[in-house]
Amino acid sequence: MEKTLRVTYFEQVSSHDGYCSDAENEYASRQLEAYFQVPSSLKDHDIGPVDSDVYNNIEFKFDEPKDWNVGESCYCYPSEESKLNNLDIHDFRQTIKNVDIVLRKVNNKKK
Repeated sequence: MEKTLRVTYFEQVSSHDGYCSDAENEYASRQLEAYFQVPSSLKDHDIGPVDSDVYNNIEFKFDEPKDWNVGESCYCYPSEESKLNNLDIHDFRQTIKNVDIVLRKVNNKKK
């Protein structure tokens, strides 16, 4: 078991499946988790939650949503729910909810 940084984040997307036409974008939101190596600045931190004033200074790189058309277009339009959440067409936002240091089994098999 190894100390790992678990980041729980909220992802909001305004887009649609398939070909871009004059259709309304769908709004979707979901909670996801990502795991990162513990940075040296947190090496001595205990297992458990990391304060936001600490993790706000760490740059996390999340993947873009894979199951949505995220990009530019001029044919479709945002839904009312997307507008209420300040998302334009083919737009997305990822917001960190919390960060924890956890013990996680890491597979270090060499190929």
